[in-house]
Amino acid sequence: METATSQIKINLPLPLKTLIKKKADKYGLTLASYTKFLMINDLEEYKEPSNQVIESYKQAKKNKNEFVKVDNIEEVFGKL
Repeated sequence: METATSQIKINLPLPLKTLIKKKADKYGLTLASYTKFLMINDLEEYKEPSNQVIESYKQAKKNKNEFVKVDNIEEVFGKL
């Protein structure tokens, strides 16, 4: 099931961005992926989501532990 997506832009103080980036790096995630992960976890309390939101949430939650730390991105893309 493919869902529509949208982009958001947030402004962060540089020290906060640096801390978040360090944490994302620790898990081998991009800053955007780690931020999305944080939002998904925060939505566990959401009480009345639409069916589309529920399905997207379930898929994201199911896949959240399947990330792989990438040390050499060029090597990974070379294998695709």
